Amino acid sequence: MAIIATTAGMRNAIPEGVYNAVCTRVVDIGTQYNERFGSSARKVMLSWEVSDCTIDVDGKPMPRMISKDFTLSIKDRSALKPFLEAWRGRAFTEEELSGFDLRAVLGAPCQMQIIHNNAGYERVNCVIPLSKGADKPKPVTETIYFDLTDPNCLDVIDRLPGWVRDKIKASPQYSELTSEMPAHDDFYELDEDDLPF
Repeated sequence: MAIIATTAGMRNAIPEGVYNAVCTRVVDIGTQYNERFGSSARKVMLSWEVSDCTIDVDGKPMPRMISKDFTLSIKDRSALKPFLEAWRGRAFTEEELSGFDLRAVLGAPCQMQIIHNNAGYERVNCVIPLSKGADKPKPVTETIYFDLTDPNCLDVIDRLPGWVRDKIKASPQYSELTSEMPAHDDFYELDEDDLPF
């Protein structure tokens, strides 16, 4: 008998091209360590439904999803700033640069160019506004906003895919949120005679 490696069962990438899409998730994944650069940065993940490309889920066609991580910054040299400006079709105002709430992109449509890397995995190359008069895609799946600075965010975490939860759980912000004080019965009682003062 031989052990034969094939391409059977391999992931089916979204074909390269330009698609209509809608943002369905804005996820604070916390501070992530980048082994390649040996540095850490606070990251946000944006996810879209690609409305023109479906996959069969339990006998029902569902839109394919694609995500992209960004350092959580809109400074001039950031990747997020020009990405959002291309999507909006205009530059940020000075007022917007003082703090842009990413909830604004949740449910926002766009045209998206998807290309493949050398390993054959799809990635979002760029986004631009929808063409004038184009039908705006509506989210089919649940829209999710996940913010690690919100103490109630853990109520939402189970609605995210496992691989996204794993990224979040690797962050120090998640560790801070989930660190628990010992239960009261873990404390021992001191006799007043044992107190030092």
